Amino acid sequence: MDKANSNNNKQAASKQTVKKKKKKNRGLIILLIMTLIALALVVALIFIMQKDGNKPEKQDTDFYLVTKSVEVEAGKNLAGRPITDFVAGKEKYTGSASINTDNVNFDKIGKYQAEITSGDKKLYLDVIVNDTVAPSFELLKNSIRILTGSKLDTKEFVNKVDDVSAFKIGFVEDVNATDPVLVMKDELSFASMGSYTVGVIVVDEARNYLMKNIRVVVNDNDYTTFLNYGSEVEIDENTDMNSFSNQAIPYGLAEGVDGKNRPDGCGYYKTKYGKYAADFIQPYSDYVYLTYNETKETGNTSKILDTLKAKNAKAVFFVTLSYAQANNDLIKRMIDEGHVVGNLTATYNKAGLPTMSTEEITEEIDAVTRYIKETFNYDMYLLRVPEIMFSERVLAIAQKLGYRTVFWSFVYNDRTIAGVDEKTALANVIKRLHGGGIYLFHAESDANTNFLAKLIDAIRSKNMETGYYARMD
Repeated sequence: MDKANSNNNKQAASKQTVKKKKKKNRGLIILLIMTLIALALVVALIFIMQKDGNKPEKQDTDFYLVTKSVEVEAGKNLAGRPITDFVAGKEKYTGSASINTDNVNFDKIGKYQAEITSGDKKLYLDVIVNDTVAPSFELLKNSIRILTGSKLDTKEFVNKVDDVSAFKIGFVEDVNATDPVLVMKDELSFASMGSYTVGVIVVDEARNYLMKNIRVVVNDNDYTTFLNYGSEVEIDENTDMNSFSNQAIPYGLAEGVDGKNRPDGCGYYKTKYGKYAADFIQPYSDYVYLTYNETKETGNTSKILDTLKAKNAKAVFFVTLSYAQANNDLIKRMIDEGHVVGNLTATYNKAGLPTMSTEEITEEIDAVTRYIKETFNYDMYLLRVPEIMFSERVLAIAQKLGYRTVFWSFVYNDRTIAGVDEKTALANVIKRLHGGGIYLFHAESDANTNFLAKLIDAIRSKNMETGYYARMD
């Protein structure tokens, strides 16, 4: 009996224990569920706060900001913008609210606060003044001639800049630089002669910039005192070339000379056609200019270059396209040794350029320009027309393409190689020496090649010198 009661008591106790465990487990489950719900609410609240973080908190149910800030371009203001762009609320507030921007400097980049008032309530709007517009300016000149070692001054190119921000003016030596602002300089100087393209740049305090290119021609002497430069006729990209006469004009000089041994006829051509950047003779000086036409190579050019190098003298070599293509080594040597390579046109048309159309004349010149630039990275600036036959249109096209057209003030019949007496030819050239003279020789002539050293000596014996035909634009 006692044993049975004992078993019953144990069973009852076991059941009670199970009930307690179930009750405890239910409590844990409920606690877990409540914890998960609480976590979910926290996550949802964080999400809502992040989502609405950029929205202004309503400061008043009747009068509050609809945006915390507004961006304005420097030089402009908020005039004309409705107050509802910035505040909202009941009509009695938005309709009577006003904005005060006295503390905002709309001409200076920065962050300011504007005060919006409605009745006795005030709100504060951040006004951010930005500058995203590049400065504007006009160049006073797009080219300049300077001596080696001289410095460029920005005042020579810019005297007025239109920009609301503070700005700096400088130069950029590499106009193809990825970030011109990083490489801009206050001044530039050049140690070597040549023609350079550099940038004039204006940068404002917001780092907006505008850059315009200029050409800088660097010489070792002030050639304006003894070389022609400029032109009376201005020709730009919009000029109609067909408006110029294409009537053929032959060029030739009579034997007469003035008191300085300069050909009389040069003055006529200079007066009538020099206005198109054409040179028939240079101003009187102690310099004479040696020029050579190159249409075919006879083995003399390297000898001529040797003599010029030995005598420290310079010359101009006018080349055709076929000559340049066939004699790359000689062209490179001309450039490397400081001579001028001129354009003798692509095909050296025997009939003369005036027999061709505007488009054909342009291509005759441009074909040589492109080849020399692409092959040697050299910018040509002197042109000689074939067969000494020209027209006003030819001169105008050449000028438009950036060339001066060079004729001569002395030439002799040196193209018949056999039969030209070297001694007689040299005596004739020396007899006709004149200051500012442009001498035309053909490099294929043996006589010209052989007497060159003696000619240079004769020039110097008369207190004259061979001149360098510098670029002057």
